[in-house]
Amino acid sequence: MDWIPLATRLGLHIALGYLLSLLFLGPAPVGKFFYQMTGWTAAIAAGLAGLLALSQGWPEQTMEQWRVAATLGTVVPAYWYISNKPKVRRRALIVACLSGIGALAAQAFGPHGLGSLQLAGDLAGSAVAGGVCFAMVFGHGYLTVPNLPFSHLVRINTFTAVVLALRLLLSATALALAWSRLTGGYRPELTTFDWLDLMVRFGVGLFLPLLFAWMVHSSLRYRNNQSATGILYASTVLVWIGEAVALHLGGRWEVAL
Repeated sequence: MDWIPLATRLGLHIALGYLLSLLFLGPAPVGKFFYQMTGWTAAIAAGLAGLLALSQGWPEQTMEQWRVAATLGTVVPAYWYISNKPKVRRRALIVACLSGIGALAAQAFGPHGLGSLQLAGDLAGSAVAGGVCFAMVFGHGYLTVPNLPFSHLVRINTFTAVVLALRLLLSATALALAWSRLTGGYRPELTTFDWLDLMVRFGVGLFLPLLFAWMVHSSLRYRNNQSATGILYASTVLVWIGEAVALHLGGRWEVAL
């Protein structure tokens, strides 16, 4: 397994998911430090993804060059998307998100890309990988900010549940379209380890986090933010495992899982 491309893509996904979540959250009374911390988390993740890509040398393919440049481009407006001024932050987040989406597009339509289905899946996967973690971090705000409205965490949890369902739909569609190729023809049938990987990808990485999103919603109905935050912590770990397995299998099978 080539870990550098996998880590590069996962880092970009987490960064873009954070940026999309910040954009979706909008202004919230959590203080300047929260926006600085989450903004710099996204910038560091994107920066590391770009540096990992550069560690293999400057790519020769034009689309790969655009991918690396666009990945690093998400870091450029970091000074502004950690701003405490909502309008300034929103504009910078939009620019950074567009740059991140551009990196995903360059990957999807590059020499080893799988086209529009991969782009849609990667975008949903980014929202999942970064969004669930962002929700977990935001949940800790209720421990430090008195009277923080629960509506903010409900909104973020709803966002993560929707993108989880979308990610599940896109992954299942991609697998169904490639099923005949994977189980016959010039490829051998799936091995025991392949089935195990698929169970981890769908069961651990998608179905369980969807169940956890429902549990978080139930906890928030009773204003139990500590339980909700603990569930989101577990969900973050599961989602990251699932997305890493998806990227690994997708690269090996040429399927946008």
